[in-house]
Order: sequence, then C-alpha cells, then structure tokens
Amino acid sequence: MITNLESAQSVGRQSVRLTNLNDQIQLVAALNNGNPIAFNHLYRNYSAALMLEIMAIVRTTEQAEDVLQETFLKISKSLGQFDPLK
Repeated sequence: MITNLESAQSVGRQSVRLTNLNDQIQLVAALNNGNPIAFNHLYRNYSAALMLEIMAIVRTTEQAEDVLQETFLKISKSLGQFDPLK
C-alpha cells in the first residue's frame, strides 16, 4: 500500500482507493510516521465524503469549508497518537 501511495504521487495526483482494512491500517501507520504523501491521500480519499456530511449539518459552504479545514488540521496535529488496531 505505501509503495502504491508513493507511486501514485509520482504518476500524478490520483487517489488510491482504500478498500480494505489493511490498506487503511497501512495508511494510518504511514501518517503516524509523518509521511506527507499519506496525508495527501487521506485528504483525497475522505475529504469529499466528509464535506457532504458537514454540509448536512452547517448552513453554508463557507462554514463547511472551515469545519473541514479544522478537522484536517486537528488530524495533522494528533498524528502519532492514533492506534489503528484499537
């Protein structure tokens, strides 16, 4: 999976579909190790779905964008604390 992340980065800005638990665990491990490519893929794989969820709660696109940005900022600050096996 991690090699797929790196090869996708070199090919272009494609996202790698994280379809199974092992891929997701490997992504979290890469995030915990500070891999910036992994964070890029986290954003690309989850931001659209998260934005839809946020839009269902807040009133404006601007508010939703702020919440989305804050969410990923909190994720980036808490990397290394998450245990994917729990």
